[in-house]
Amino acid sequence: MFPFPNQLGWSPPSQNLWENARTFRILFTLEQFSPYPALFLCNSPDLILQLLRRCGRAGARTTHDERRDSRSTRVAATTEERVLEVKHFTERLFTFRTTRSQAFRFQAGQFTMLGLPESEGHPKLLRAYSMASAVFDEHLDFFSIIVDDGPLTSRLRHLKPGDEVLVGTRATGTLTIGQLLPGDNLWLLSTGTGLAPFLSIIQDPETYERFSRVIVAHGTRHTRDLVYSDYIERELKEHELVGDAAREQLLYFPTVTRESFRHQGRISTHLEEGTIEREFGLEPLDPSRDRVMLCGSVAMLNGLTSILESRGFEHGSAGEPATFLTERAFAPS
Repeated sequence: MFPFPNQLGWSPPSQNLWENARTFRILFTLEQFSPYPALFLCNSPDLILQLLRRCGRAGARTTHDERRDSRSTRVAATTEERVLEVKHFTERLFTFRTTRSQAFRFQAGQFTMLGLPESEGHPKLLRAYSMASAVFDEHLDFFSIIVDDGPLTSRLRHLKPGDEVLVGTRATGTLTIGQLLPGDNLWLLSTGTGLAPFLSIIQDPETYERFSRVIVAHGTRHTRDLVYSDYIERELKEHELVGDAAREQLLYFPTVTRESFRHQGRISTHLEEGTIEREFGLEPLDPSRDRVMLCGSVAMLNGLTSILESRGFEHGSAGEPATFLTERAFAPS
């Protein structure tokens, strides 16, 4: 018999729950209740949300395997994880999936240190990467760009299933919905691989619980770089946990700058001209009801920050909830 923590009000499932098509099975190790894996089965969205919050946002243990953060003098603890899948979308963009330590917890939108161990002729390297997977997934997904002469991505591009990577034991970052004031609409504006943290956020049930609409605007140079468009427009809306909410609440606005497409131009231009609002029949961006997250290049962040501040939005800082948040897409290397 699996242990069930009475603190959350669960009891062992009856047989008919196994036959219920709406039953969700989520496996986590809850160290605060038991050192053993606990299997929870329920068909209540409220109970599922409680489970996700308790599991995805609990503190993680550190291990004795300490690695140097290559960008600072801090010590970054890591675990050795195994590559499960690798998918190359274009000659410059790819995604890879790894195993996930049972102790690793994160909030949707956060990042951790990721890299490769020292090998013959190559030093150990760690860089910051946002998780693109859901907080409740048993694996971790990462979305990366390739820089030919980059010390890390030039090696990551050759990853194959079975290879070893280093993943930090702790997640960090404030690009999370918990750092936003309550509001009606959530705008997720990104360019390039800055989409990664938002992929995690749109898979989180709490996102749809807190906001009536979720607007994802993703800008790239070419249509071939809109590599997650099919996932956002179709696959996510069939997801067993958030599919119903995504069909009702998720809006997607892809745009490119260097070729003909149904939406052309920078996200900043679309905001200034009200293109996105007209597309979906929304009221103009307003800090009284809208909340915004930005992730992309420095130029993109500066431009959109100026637009938002001119409309009365307040930038989050020092951990205080605000009406908009920013995070620079980590420089590829």
